[in-house]
Amino acid sequence: MATSTDSNASVEARLREVRQILKSEGPAEAERATIEILKDEPKSGPAFIGLARILSMQKRFDDAVRAAEKAKNLSPLESDPLVMIGFIRLRQKDNDSAAAAFSEAISLEPNSERALLGAAVLKTKDESYQEAEELCQRVLSINPELDQARELLARIAAQKGDKAAAIEQLKEVAKRKPEDGRTT
Repeated sequence: MATSTDSNASVEARLREVRQILKSEGPAEAERATIEILKDEPKSGPAFIGLARILSMQKRFDDAVRAAEKAKNLSPLESDPLVMIGFIRLRQKDNDSAAAAFSEAISLEPNSERALLGAAVLKTKDESYQEAEELCQRVLSINPELDQARELLARIAAQKGDKAAAIEQLKEVAKRKPEDGRTT
């Protein structure tokens, strides 16, 4: 009988294959491949997270939330399912549910870059710029290379009318990614 570690390694390997399928064949085929994984490993939280991500790409948000909720139920002490729920709810423009999910994720994992960044996006939408900036700075203190935080700081600065600060943030991103035409 395979151990839990063997099973997790197998699922991770299969999920890497799904990512390749997603790139080469698209989300419908990746969804089918993920469902095959779940037939073999019905208690795999990472597989349900992968399914949620793929369903979200297809704008099947209710199905995506159900998959993320299943992952949350399977791994109640993991922040990843909550972060996924937060971003799906954000795409649905259900900011209150997104905020609750990000908050719960942060309470489980205070240094979750993605949860902190999601919370910062919500604060930006609410025009709570100071709080959004603080969350972005917290993300950057954890991972100074996370360009999404700098891009959000640039967006916040631009919305506040501080073009010079926005340009400085974008220059930092452009230094690391000169090939990124969008930032330039």
